[in-house]
Amino acid sequence: ILKWARLINSSIDVESIFEHWRKDVLNELDFTKEMNYMIRVGENLKRDNRVYASVPAAFPHLCAQRMMVMRYVKGVKITDAEGMQKVGVFTPQSYGQLADDICNAFAKQMFIDGLFNADPHPGNLLVSKREDVADGQIVNLPTAPFDDTEVDMDRPVPILLDFGLSSNIPENVRVGFAHLVHAGATLNIGGLLHARDVLGIVMKREDMLDSISGFQFFFRDTAPAEESREVVMKRIELEKQKFLDNPDPPVEAFPPELILLFRSLDLLRGLCASLEVRQPFITLLSRWARRALLEEAYKASGDEWKTYDLIDENEIPESALVNVTASKNQRSDLENEIRMKLRGIQSGNVGDIRTRLGIQVTVLEEDEVVVQTSGGVLSEVDNRPVSGSTLFPVLSIAQSISQIAVLSNLVSNQYETSLFVGNKNVDDVLCGSLDRFSMDPMRLPKNATTKTFTCAEWDANLKSTEEYLKSEKEDTPFNVPWELAHTCFTWGWSVGVIAENIAIHSKIKGADILRASLENLVGVNEILFKLENAREMIKEGKLAQVSVPVTAMLKENGIEDLGQLLSEEQMSMLTGDGAMGGGLSMLHDLIPSLKGKEYLIDPRLFSNYHGFLESCLPGTNALCTSRGLAQLFHSTIFKDSYIKEKIMTYAKANESDGTVSTDPFNERKIGIRRFCFKNANDNDEIIEAYGQFSFGGSVIMTIPKLSLTVSIVTNYLTMERELTQAVLDTVYKKYNLVPLGDY
Repeated sequence: ILKWARLINSSIDVESIFEHWRKDVLNELDFTKEMNYMIRVGENLKRDNRVYASVPAAFPHLCAQRMMVMRYVKGVKITDAEGMQKVGVFTPQSYGQLADDICNAFAKQMFIDGLFNADPHPGNLLVSKREDVADGQIVNLPTAPFDDTEVDMDRPVPILLDFGLSSNIPENVRVGFAHLVHAGATLNIGGLLHARDVLGIVMKREDMLDSISGFQFFFRDTAPAEESREVVMKRIELEKQKFLDNPDPPVEAFPPELILLFRSLDLLRGLCASLEVRQPFITLLSRWARRALLEEAYKASGDEWKTYDLIDENEIPESALVNVTASKNQRSDLENEIRMKLRGIQSGNVGDIRTRLGIQVTVLEEDEVVVQTSGGVLSEVDNRPVSGSTLFPVLSIAQSISQIAVLSNLVSNQYETSLFVGNKNVDDVLCGSLDRFSMDPMRLPKNATTKTFTCAEWDANLKSTEEYLKSEKEDTPFNVPWELAHTCFTWGWSVGVIAENIAIHSKIKGADILRASLENLVGVNEILFKLENAREMIKEGKLAQVSVPVTAMLKENGIEDLGQLLSEEQMSMLTGDGAMGGGLSMLHDLIPSLKGKEYLIDPRLFSNYHGFLESCLPGTNALCTSRGLAQLFHSTIFKDSYIKEKIMTYAKANESDGTVSTDPFNERKIGIRRFCFKNANDNDEIIEAYGQFSFGGSVIMTIPKLSLTVSIVTNYLTMERELTQAVLDTVYKKYNLVPLGDY
């Protein structure tokens, strides 16, 4: 078999896969091992009240290699319609509940325990009345699962059988698989890349849309058997055509344990199809995957961590709530008001991910810190609390930080911004006006189509950008929707070219001189453009990671079954005139180079994936605390008149003379902008502020007239930005400010 397999495809290591399979098959011939597996799985299920299933009780002293003895369990096969009716399964609701109970039992084994029954076909299950298994026939009589307050005495109990083909999953595979499923459920490209790294999957080509398409199809909602067969046959034809177009397999290596995991899930899907139920397959599985990742985060902290049994994925730890009790330590009435407002939102929305995730707030007035507070958790898969020193990704605010860092370097190196880089005036680049610096924001090096993630490589992009800056030909100018401003790669690397030109005599790379500038202005580890040890810092709980409400956004567009999202029938939703497709088609018109690289608009790719965090992307992302961000703007604007003047000039770069801008999200402008307010006590007085809003909630704003700087960083990105707006409204009220725009 191995010889034939090698002839078919020699690029994949099939030998290790077959060897792993051979060991698992041989285990089926040893009943002592099967008994031990069954006992361990039974005890694991017993410890978790979220699971409503069990296994037969064994008699270990009577078991041997060729014989296994267990209690007799009275029950029926799930394929026996008449028998199922007798045990209480006869309505669509009861069939659906049974499918949920079975899937939860297997998902718990895979994601939490790492030991699972790898053969979940209908013949290996019984369904019993509670009264028939209440006298020790099974390891544990299940209690009320999940949020049920009491046990339904008529609820039948699934009994899992035949543990001969069971598997112990290595920790990296268990955790990596949890990352894979959770990332797939949330369409998180960065999460998929992280899962790939944890699992040790080696890809021969990078086609992220195709990868996520196959993943989503595998985890589509279950359907009745006939409908499921029809969908699968259509998919097979699609895959045949893709193979004819490109027969080279995309995967070069992967852990052999994945074969059993995916086989088991496929059997589980078939089992649900035999029950004729529609089940949100990936939603159920991702809930368990998330629990596994929450537990892993507690373990990684090195402190005492909760056992899984105590982890509630909807719980926000007391230590993550905004502190409102230490009034004697509060810096001001404003700090107290902001803390009370944030705590009220958190407490009033228990279980709502929007208000559980992290936030930091800093307000500086004159030389005094009047507000410094934080709350929430590090990410949707890490319930450890945010602290004042937690670094947050701030996406496009990196542009404003880059502008200040380069201006500081120009001053310290006695350069003038009238100098040219290539044929581009430095001011024209730094001001962020897309009318003065025409560019394709998604422009990547020539090999980016084959080497997808070149955009994380400083040297390659710097060289490409230098050539672009020297060329006389102007690219067609594009609009950049403000929520996608973090995709302005070319502008960011152009700033990098300027930084390297400034530092050319010191032989310091632009990435390093930007970092050195920020350390001089703010201090070490308060604002960073790159991390050499991003993975370790995530593990240690020093970085907040970004979340986006993808599921909610898809449901708003009528997509309930995430698994069908990228199927052949619904691909038009992304590329055609459908609700989502219309949006992407419009973006392709604005930014033609986006086509085929749509994954680059996902902010989580740059904010969470260590491969990007360990690179320098000055126009796309930076990591900072709210304190560091506030100090950077406050110290430069109020203590350096040259930089202050330049910032004000840049902020107004796209405004007509004498016009007060009410649009802080001008699509023809990136970087620092101007915001305007009226004085609530004097409608004729206009008060200016300078700074930037990033998509989702992070904001930096300095108001020179009030000697005031407000900095908010958050890791949950929504258009509503509820927590951010609550803080801003409190500040506006305190200082009698009436915003003249949507901020």
